[in-house]
Amino acid sequence: MSSAKWLLVLALGGACGASEQEAGFEIAIPWIAAQECQNSNGLAGMEAVLRVGDHTDECALSVNPDLTIHGSCEEITVGIVRPLVLVYLLRDSMKPPAPLVYDIGWVDLRQQALGDQATVKVALGKNDGINSHMVYTPSEINALPGLQATTITNLEMAEQWAKDQIKIKGETLDRDCDGIPNLTEVCVGGVSRLFEDECP
Repeated sequence: MSSAKWLLVLALGGACGASEQEAGFEIAIPWIAAQECQNSNGLAGMEAVLRVGDHTDECALSVNPDLTIHGSCEEITVGIVRPLVLVYLLRDSMKPPAPLVYDIGWVDLRQQALGDQATVKVALGKNDGINSHMVYTPSEINALPGLQATTITNLEMAEQWAKDQIKIKGETLDRDCDGIPNLTEVCVGGVSRLFEDECP
């Protein structure tokens, strides 16, 4: 569980016809939560999306057979610290997607942080309370600071934003309200167990 995940922020430059500088994310991330999963075959259909603060569209990423993730996220306006949340999820054709893990972090895209660098590394998956925080259970979501809380760190800012986004989207890490997190459901009983029941 000590492996770090990295996002590479590339291609800093002005957008055509625009005055604001933009960044494109090139992403290559290993899956580490699978080390806790007894039935990792249940994760074969896993998807991943990256959400970026004030960026309207989610960036859909590709999940390889070994559960590593790659993809890109374009046209991110620079100039501020932006919150990030990487969402691992499973889908059923007839039901809303079920999130498995939220990986919350941030990236400093201010000019003084960027300097002359061609790339910027962002640590996710470290779960160190400074750069990132991985969330698996509803109680961990509830424990995140709300929007009214006084923020001190960039991660706390990202946690506030992520909690609000999860609430707006109506997502839950326990989709059948049985007290067992979605990831545990999959790791014990596979995808069918995850989607067989609904909240009463």
